[in-house]
Amino acid sequence: MTVGAVNPLPFGPANSQDIAIVSFSSWGPTNDGRVKPDIVADGVDVLSCGSSGPASYITLSGTSMAAPNVTGSLYLLQEYYAQKNGGNFMRAATLKGLACHTAFDAGNTEPDNGCY
Repeated sequence: MTVGAVNPLPFGPANSQDIAIVSFSSWGPTNDGRVKPDIVADGVDVLSCGSSGPASYITLSGTSMAAPNVTGSLYLLQEYYAQKNGGNFMRAATLKGLACHTAFDAGNTEPDNGCY
């Protein structure tokens, strides 16, 4: 699953015009025509832990900031699924399908470059 970055939406998207993939993020499609990224998340001015000390924080931008956001959310889904299914996790394709088909779509009628 590939993750793209969008500008911050602190209260979530109210409509499709709120979602804009930032210039440094991949816009897709791939050379063989696949739609990428699969999903997008906040990737601009994200507060993260820093390396200068145990209480250090920094603000960074990039798909490397959007991907952990998506990863953490997907793991929470897996954890909930496991609680309901005897400790078993969903298959990767099931998890990807769940994430992509329940995300807020940016509103294009044809395949586009990610959901939020």
